[in-house]
Amino acid sequence: MNTYQVPSDEYRVTRANGKLETGNRKLRTRDQEPGTMDKDFLSRHFGPVERPLAQHVPATRVLFTPGVGLGLGDQFMCLALVRALEIRFPTARIDLLIEYEDFWRPRISHRVRLLPIQSSLDAGLSDDGYDVKVLGYLPGRLAELAQSHAPTVFCAGENLNDYRSFYAAGGLCNEIPLTTCREAVAEGDKFLALFHDFGVITYSSSQSPCVDWNALTFDELPASLAGARIFLHPGAGKEYKRWPLENWIELARRLTAARAELSVSSGDSDPDRRLAQTLAEAVPGVRCISSVALEMLLGLLRDFDLVLSADTFLPHAIATEGGPLSLAVYGPTDPFRYCPNSPKHFFIAPLAVSPQQFYDAIHALFALCSGDLAEIAVPGCEMLLIRASHALTGLLRELPVFATNSLWRWQVDETLRVLGECFDERHRLLLIGGDELYLRLRRSIASDPLGRVVQMLRQSPVWRAAQRISRFAVAQPRDHTPVPTDDLCHV
Repeated sequence: MNTYQVPSDEYRVTRANGKLETGNRKLRTRDQEPGTMDKDFLSRHFGPVERPLAQHVPATRVLFTPGVGLGLGDQFMCLALVRALEIRFPTARIDLLIEYEDFWRPRISHRVRLLPIQSSLDAGLSDDGYDVKVLGYLPGRLAELAQSHAPTVFCAGENLNDYRSFYAAGGLCNEIPLTTCREAVAEGDKFLALFHDFGVITYSSSQSPCVDWNALTFDELPASLAGARIFLHPGAGKEYKRWPLENWIELARRLTAARAELSVSSGDSDPDRRLAQTLAEAVPGVRCISSVALEMLLGLLRDFDLVLSADTFLPHAIATEGGPLSLAVYGPTDPFRYCPNSPKHFFIAPLAVSPQQFYDAIHALFALCSGDLAEIAVPGCEMLLIRASHALTGLLRELPVFATNSLWRWQVDETLRVLGECFDERHRLLLIGGDELYLRLRRSIASDPLGRVVQMLRQSPVWRAAQRISRFAVAQPRDHTPVPTDDLCHV
């Protein structure tokens, strides 16, 4: 068993499953306090260097690792990084130090060679034959990496919000300002923005085009819950992300009473298997699906109409590789940051939502996807809801460069206010994110930089709902001006 030391936890690498497992014991090294090597390194001053890999770097061999301790959802987001390296270095062979070998093997090209991180890390870092090394966070190795002779970028920090990154070459080390990464909101955008700051790609999360929802084929849900095939995944990689089991059981009872066909995933860990077994035993009629390989699980999901989960890898898998609609409950993780920007994914928050609220959100999703606007709108406000949805999608898609920030912000905020008053009270949790997220979004519009506002809107529930609603009246002209206050239906 190999052990990699990190500032706060202990990551053990077992050859049996090829995964890094996090223990809950505090780190104690043999001869120093936790994280001393990293802290000593980070206390030094390094001059800045902008986008170092944007310069001409001839490369025939490239080493890349996302780092240690990442979850399966992170692996899906790292797929784009490997593809970016293939484009940046078109003639190079790329050695990929990874966990989750079974995940990566069917998803890489012939130019990428997989190396298990637990047995190849030391050799890869000491190999001087690489022309470029792009490294995620490798705890306890920062001082060593700073002495690299081949161009090497590496990171410090346990998440992208507090990352610092460095560039070493010829024994000299500089710090890379992570300006674009800091500005990005969504985690997937942060991964790409990090590579922009390295100089691997050119990317702007605030100015990149939104997902072209018009070019997508929308998945339709059945007209009602009766007969709907729903996949439940109550587990999560970390305990704090889990919605309470008793809530899942109560939700399952409500869904089976509505004659939905439920299956529950037993996951790939003992805690997940116990959750699934307990739920299946507590609710007659729920089918328990035994643990299967990832590729088989992704295939099975295509037979379902809807996937319900917490903040796990499943939404990222569906967003990346296709599948049914998904609805996840987030908390305490931030859905604006961690939910994928995909028309297949919806979310509710916070984690304290009740089974009744989750059930109402599922009803709202069925109504939204079937075009039953009478169900989700305040009575008499259906046409106003359509107009406001057209206005919001137009404002976000076609933000004119000549518009003043204040005018555009006012138009968006007015349109959001109208939408908020048009949605039926029972369905606001799904359609605007509930009062807490809705107010947070409107505060962002009032005070945040414009680029961040655009990103927040793209991640918001109200944007996802407006995209669906606006297509139900495609024959109507798109009015991108805010809906007049006098047109509001008062409840």
